[in-house]
Amino acid sequence: MRTIRGRLILSLVLVMVFSVSVTIFLFSVYTNGMFKDQARTQLEIQLQKALEVLDGGEISDLDDTDLAIRFKNHLFDADYAVLNPHNRVIASSDASLIGKHLRAGVSGTTDTLSRHGEQWLYTVNDIDDKQLRLMLFTPLGALSGFHRKWIAIAAAALAASSLFIFMVGFFMIWNTTRPLKRLREAVSGYRPDRWSEALPTADSGSEIGKLIQTFHSMTDRIGRHHEHQTAFLHQVSHELRTPLMSIQGYAMAIKDQVVPQEQALNVICNESQRLIQMVGKLLELSRLESESEQWPVQMVDLREMAGNAAEIVSPLAGKDEVAIHVESEDSMWAEVPAEQLFLVMLNLLSNAARHAATQARIMISREENQWRITVDDDGPGVPEELRETVFSRFYKGNDGGLGLGLTICRQISERMGATLVCEVSEWGGARFRYEWSA
Repeated sequence: MRTIRGRLILSLVLVMVFSVSVTIFLFSVYTNGMFKDQARTQLEIQLQKALEVLDGGEISDLDDTDLAIRFKNHLFDADYAVLNPHNRVIASSDASLIGKHLRAGVSGTTDTLSRHGEQWLYTVNDIDDKQLRLMLFTPLGALSGFHRKWIAIAAAALAASSLFIFMVGFFMIWNTTRPLKRLREAVSGYRPDRWSEALPTADSGSEIGKLIQTFHSMTDRIGRHHEHQTAFLHQVSHELRTPLMSIQGYAMAIKDQVVPQEQALNVICNESQRLIQMVGKLLELSRLESESEQWPVQMVDLREMAGNAAEIVSPLAGKDEVAIHVESEDSMWAEVPAEQLFLVMLNLLSNAARHAATQARIMISREENQWRITVDDDGPGVPEELRETVFSRFYKGNDGGLGLGLTICRQISERMGATLVCEVSEWGGARFRYEWSA
């Protein structure tokens, strides 16, 4: 059986069969021993009665009907036999035994013997000054039959109780696994554009209820991710469409000779460069969202890395006469994913240079095992209500760029286990603080 329900039911049946079998076996062993013990006791009592009869009379005075043993309100026949010193029967209530040889134990023995495939329970004692021995015996077949009746009654009672337990267990298993079946059907038909109301509900305190709650939470996350991806696709389409339309428009203007060629080519070149930068950042963002990509770690000088980033950004800052400063100790060696951390410095500095009025700064510092990269500018700053929104995809404030640089920085910080926050710089502009533990 492959289903959980089938396996649980099969397990229930196997456990019940095993339990009933073991119970009947142990009950049989116990009652069989108990019956034999009580039969021995009754036989020994009857032997004492027989000895009392012989004490004042003859062997002929013995009557086997008076020697019957009583057990659980049932009477069982008991026979007697008188044995000579050679264990040969000289007198018996069963005439067929006279002259036969019986292997009885010594006086005072209570045991079993086998004769012609039949088991006897016997007890023996000396009489006539130890010249003869009196043996009382009863076939165990009748006792076994009575024992089998007890076993049958016990088995019937166990079967009835087991059937009741099976019905209760089957009902519990059916009700327990029914939400799982509904969950499987709902999950198999789930689509990201459809919310999780189609999923079943269950007791929140049970394991299955918690599993269903987990699926509800998972489908909520998938739904929100689907919405974000759809919105992101719309944003990308809009951002790509604007430069493409400009390129197409100016290309047609050149063709129709309605715009000076040099002017049109400048616009086409600028928009093409913008497209290249946007596609590059989109590819970088896609790489960062891929959890399978491994980031190699190496020992680098963070001061030198910050200086390289400042050199790259300087042409952008130079157009607006913005000065870029690098502040750090002489050398700041750290073991980090160098490519990703350099991208963080580059994006944060580009953002600062674009919004600064006259100056921007990148500072590298360390306190014990805590590393910090701080980028300041003296621009208009970021309003407090927007300091988290600026990390959203395609968010652009006044004079903003592509709206992906800060998103890339946030993605890298999450992968590195770092924190990236937006604050107010000492110059009144924006400060971006990037921290991680060594």
